[in-house]
Amino acid sequence: MSEQPTPPPRATEERKAFWSSLPGVLTGTASVIAATVSLLALFMNRTPAPNRASPPRIETAAPAGALAASRVDASALSGGSVKGCEDAIGRWGWNGAGVVTYAEDGSSVWTPPPGQAIGPIYGRWVCVDPSAQRIVVSWQHGFTDTLTLSRDKQTISGSNQVGVQLMARRLQ
Repeated sequence: MSEQPTPPPRATEERKAFWSSLPGVLTGTASVIAATVSLLALFMNRTPAPNRASPPRIETAAPAGALAASRVDASALSGGSVKGCEDAIGRWGWNGAGVVTYAEDGSSVWTPPPGQAIGPIYGRWVCVDPSAQRIVVSWQHGFTDTLTLSRDKQTISGSNQVGVQLMARRLQ
């Protein structure tokens, strides 16, 4: 019977070094994964920084109807109304990013474009400057849009609280 050849000593030492390093690699990989999961959990459950104003809290108990009512804290819209900006009432197309409907009762709803798995998103809107036809919309996800109706009442534009520029056209 022939004996198995003995591997050269260098190859044996390399194998030992490789296999003995794995626990450290696996431990390091596990640490990276654990840290990533922790950061994601922290991000998903984050709270506003203490020096920032909290976004308005909106409850979305949506009753039956085309525009489900959503309630915003009184402080979020300062007791305002839509009076003076009634020309904003209607449906607005946001350049392929869905449709927003502003109702005369101050409710608003964003409906996503076909094929998107999110939405609708509900909010409230008020007229903050009737002479400039400026409205503020507070959405349930915490964003706030400040928009101005054009003179011809066919476009509405402005920005949200983080500076993203917004523009929509009236839908007939």
